Amino acid sequence: QREAAQPKNTDALKAAQQGKTMRFEGSRPTAKGNCRWWEVILTPIFTEKGKISHILSLSRDITERHARELEIRESEA
Repeated sequence: QREAAQPKNTDALKAAQQGKTMRFEGSRPTAKGNCRWWEVILTPIFTEKGKISHILSLSRDITERHARELEIRESEA
């Protein structure tokens, strides 16, 4: 699971560095080692001259939603 999130992360960052807002989901461990699922949005911040000065990263814990979706898929199988 963790390895699958890495290409999404790298691809999204490259796209944000080119001026695109990107969204992806992936799993990562917390500081305590618990696996959590995250929705991440990367948004480029532009200067007045149109150059990218920063990348804003917004992440939200979607672990419960991910668990419910998995339960539904398993019940339908």
